[in-house]
Amino acid sequence: MDAWSGRLVNAEREQAADEHPFAYGCLIEAAKFADWLLAQEASDSPSRGAEPDMG
Repeated sequence: MDAWSGRLVNAEREQAADEHPFAYGCLIEAAKFADWLLAQEASDSPSRGAEPDMG
């Protein structure tokens, strides 16, 4: 993404946050939860769906 596109995306985010603060806040919290959930799944041992290494 070039600098112009990045500024445009940031401006759109700011506008969305101003116009719909509750909905924007919910999206932010959902994104944080998704990141946390992915981190939890990545730290599971052994990985889900992977066959254990029997050496």
